[in-house]
Formats: sequence, C-alpha cells, structure tokens
Amino acid sequence: MSTRRYAVIGDPIAHSLSPVMHTGWLADHGIDATYEAYLLRSDDPVAAIRNLTHFAGMNVTVPHKESAARAADYSQTAVANTLRREEDGSLSAFNTDGDGFLGALDEAAPRWRKAQKVLLLGAGGAAAGIATALSPHMR
Repeated sequence: MSTRRYAVIGDPIAHSLSPVMHTGWLADHGIDATYEAYLLRSDDPVAAIRNLTHFAGMNVTVPHKESAARAADYSQTAVANTLRREEDGSLSAFNTDGDGFLGALDEAAPRWRKAQKVLLLGAGGAAAGIATALSPHMR
C-alpha cells in the first residue's frame, strides 16, 4: 500500500497551520500518509479541483468552498470544506463547519438551544455551513 496524500487547498494557503497539526496527528497514530498545503489558483477552480486526483482527501478554505461542492460527484451541500476521494475515484464533498460550530457552542453555552433568534455575522463558506446547521434549531 502506498503513502496516501492529503492537503488543505486554498488561495492564500502558506499561512495555514493545518499541515503541522495534521502531520503530527498522522505520525502520532502511525498512519502512512502526508498532509500538505496546496496553493490552488485557477480561473476554473472546479476543473482544477477535479484534477487533484493524487489527493485522497482535502480540506478546503477560501476562496474555494463553493467550487469544491460543485467539483464533487456527490455533495451534501452547496458549500464544502471537506473532499474525500472514494474507492471508485469519485469525489464526495461535505461541510463540517456547522457541526463543529454547534459542538463548540454546546460546550461553551449549553443553554443556547433555548434561543429563538441568532445573529450570524459573516457571509463566507463557514457562515453558510453554520447557518445551515443552525436553521433546524431556530423557530
């Protein structure tokens, strides 16, 4: 079995600490894989993402979250921050921003679910994922 490759893709991306964090986690768990920062700068990011077949999975950051969802063969959402290469070579897209936010909110403010309104500041991909996760909880 060959070493699996993973990446965080975006533009800009050099500042990302994801490779340090994930490379450490992979080493701690004895997983034969790499995780790198990949600068994706393209006039057609959907096609560029589809051509990243050498990665088994990717985290997605600005400005490519909408393009990632469109590039996927299967997507749960219109804005994706996670891409997974399936065994058949297809690409699946997910958004974990909302679930992560709700988990943090549950921990920091367990009574938040009693709220009837929410003010969400932001209009990017993470905000879209959070809004989707929050919407079933609002009356």
